[in-house]
Amino acid sequence: MTISLGLAVVVLSCRGYDTIPAQEADWNLIQPELAGMSSAELWRCAGPPLREETSPSGVSAIIYRYADLKNFCQVTLVLERGKVRDFSADHSAPEFFWLVDGSNYCGRIFKGCIR
Repeated sequence: MTISLGLAVVVLSCRGYDTIPAQEADWNLIQPELAGMSSAELWRCAGPPLREETSPSGVSAIIYRYADLKNFCQVTLVLERGKVRDFSADHSAPEFFWLVDGSNYCGRIFKGCIR
């Protein structure tokens, strides 16, 4: 009984692990495509951002975030004239040992943007 319960806990805690390499690959595929993408395209394929910020100079930023427990990815896209000029990503996955850096969470954000 104890062994069965322990095995069930392990199986449930690893659920979704097989999707992590695909999500990391998604992030690697979309990164080169982000520069030049329009704000409208981002809204269409990634959905509404967490927030948008505009500076007095007219440069704006769109911030996307996907979080689960302490694991997260936050991508800040700098827009100039409505198109992505640059971006940065901050990600971490301290909850799970097999998630080296949490970049799979970035892939989850932009999965719908991959052509």
